[in-house]
Amino acid sequence: MSITDLIASLALATSIISLGYQIYSNRSMLERDLYADVFRDYLMKSIPYSRNVLRIHDGRLHSYELQKCLSDLRRDILYFKFTNSVFYDTMNGIIIDIDELLVELANEDNENQVRMRMSEIDYKINQIYDEVSNIYIHGN
Repeated sequence: MSITDLIASLALATSIISLGYQIYSNRSMLERDLYADVFRDYLMKSIPYSRNVLRIHDGRLHSYELQKCLSDLRRDILYFKFTNSVFYDTMNGIIIDIDELLVELANEDNENQVRMRMSEIDYKINQIYDEVSNIYIHGN
């Protein structure tokens, strides 16, 4: 094997490695864009608004807007059930936990108890933000 053949082989190997990295990089960027497209409005607008309009009336929690927002989010993340099932299962579990908590607090007739447990809703909402941020920053 001559020096020319060796240089040509190294150039070919470098090109193949570079192409592989570029394909991986483009795929990762497309996935990140998809997560951003699905979650941007929820994280920046819908969830904060829905959380802010939670109210206690006659000792009971009224949470229609947040429940509707979470129902819409749950529908919109169905794509991830097939592409990233671990992420989907985690997000779906958090959404179900919040919904169950909202139903429980809506049936609670002790206003002080409802007010004390509002932090649980905030904690669960923060889990949604953490999961999305983690997947966006670190990838699948």
